[in-house]
Amino acid sequence: AYDWGLADFLVPDDQLLSFCEELARYISKGGHEAIRATKACINELYLKDFTSNLELQEYADASRREENRERLRRFLSARPKNPRND
Repeated sequence: AYDWGLADFLVPDDQLLSFCEELARYISKGGHEAIRATKACINELYLKDFTSNLELQEYADASRREENRERLRRFLSARPKNPRND
């Protein structure tokens, strides 16, 4: 996750609590209005994407079923090897 940019920090398990406490203190020293606005944005995006995430999970679960894998294999085997739209 860190290498992909999905996480900002790597913290050993035994240092996690102290790291989080230090980070919370740092954040709390910032402007309260900025913190409030940031939290509102995060919550809005999370709730907005929640339905999309559920739909994506349903799609992923369906794609793991053997009957769907077989359909995909048949579809891919029926496609031309090098399709071109010249």
